Amino acid sequence: MTLTFRRDKLDIQAEHTGQARVVEVSGEVDLATKSQFDAELSAALEPPAPVLVIDLSEVGFLSSCGLQVLTELAERAERQRCDLRVVCAGRPVRRPLEIVGLDRRLRLFGSREQALG
Repeated sequence: MTLTFRRDKLDIQAEHTGQARVVEVSGEVDLATKSQFDAELSAALEPPAPVLVIDLSEVGFLSSCGLQVLTELAERAERQRCDLRVVCAGRPVRRPLEIVGLDRRLRLFGSREQALG
């Protein structure tokens, strides 16, 4: 018997929109993708932008590893006086943020347009 383990893919794209840097994430954020998620979001803070939008609307799963990365990112953004905004329209992302109380710490938006407005 052969067991095949599938490593879910995480796609991250960054772009600049006026004064904001937008990072669009799609896929699953878990232990297998944590290091990529952390590295890409950390890179988005260098050099600091006035506004950093993390668009998680295409994320299908957000584990505690992803929550840790977002918590650390929020701390770094605050130290750099960067306005961090998180787009999370769906339950797979919003629910974990609510459970651990990050919805009270992060600025959450239902769409990218709202976050950029």
